[in-house]
Amino acid sequence: MQNKLEETSWDDALKIAAEKMKGKDAGIITSGTITNEDAAAIKAYAAKAGIENVDTSVSLYGDAATLLGAAVDLEGADLMILAGLNPNQWERVYPALDALIRTKADRKTKLIVINSDDVKIAEAADIILKGSEADMLKNLAKALSDKGVALPKGLDVSGAVLSEDIEKVAAMYAEALSPVIVSSPALFAAAQNVAAMKGAALSMPIEANAKGVTALNLKGKGADYKAMTSGGVKTLLAAGDVPIDKRPKLDFLIVVNSHLTELGKEADIALPAAAFLERGGTIVDYMGRKRQLIKTANVQGDAKTLCEIVVALAKAAGAAIAEPTQKEVEDALALAPTAAAVKPFAKQT
Repeated sequence: MQNKLEETSWDDALKIAAEKMKGKDAGIITSGTITNEDAAAIKAYAAKAGIENVDTSVSLYGDAATLLGAAVDLEGADLMILAGLNPNQWERVYPALDALIRTKADRKTKLIVINSDDVKIAEAADIILKGSEADMLKNLAKALSDKGVALPKGLDVSGAVLSEDIEKVAAMYAEALSPVIVSSPALFAAAQNVAAMKGAALSMPIEANAKGVTALNLKGKGADYKAMTSGGVKTLLAAGDVPIDKRPKLDFLIVVNSHLTELGKEADIALPAAAFLERGGTIVDYMGRKRQLIKTANVQGDAKTLCEIVVALAKAAGAAIAEPTQKEVEDALALAPTAAAVKPFAKQT
């Protein structure tokens, strides 16, 4: 590793990076905020170049089973259950979700908060169920069953404990026209169990396009995110705002980002990427809807979009790919799973 970054040409930087990104000792990690088009390009490049170590920071907290489900219109819900989440717009934790829930609660949409901790959003709730979130969802399923809402085949609610508040929530849920359970990824399976009886379940990711990169299966057959950032590869390409500040133990580090992060300062090669408003593309938002990003500013300096950088890197490596078309991205997203089988009521880790 050199002591400081020095300016060079795109051609030279890409040539060096392409030479390093070869074989079983090379890996790619990305954040869950890159666009679907970026993810599709990275996946195509990795496949063409034979790079099996590919993963995203999404794997730190979720996967297809804990994140992906049918698109849900939370704005149309007449009853909301918030399970295992602590949205707080003042602390910038799911601020948009917090604002939406509070607005709907002010407009008399029923709100139930299920959490093992004291959370600020509970101040807007009609009923608070404090305790093990998975157990509370199981108790709710049992109470709904007692009220005549059919249990899915194979759903085990033995050991459920009913209380006055659980009974109240079950009555409200059974009467609702469009109830929605919004949960952390770890509780999504439990939430889906209840939604299979009635309503819908929505998993809340941490990153803006976590559902998109997961649906596109941006994950190789080799080392995962944790392994790659713990010395599992010799050459690493890190794209986007990955949640690491210190250079992992490896031989060569390539960082692609719109700004020079602490990690970027320790890179062997830092490639400037277009910022959020300087690129178009699509993402899958937290409600599972595909959303179009509109480019509103010109790319500054010599920066390129991440998709353009990946295509150029592939070309330099002799593994040329084309930028993915909108139809290719849509077709890939359509292949993602949208439902989960009945599972035990448990918090997944």
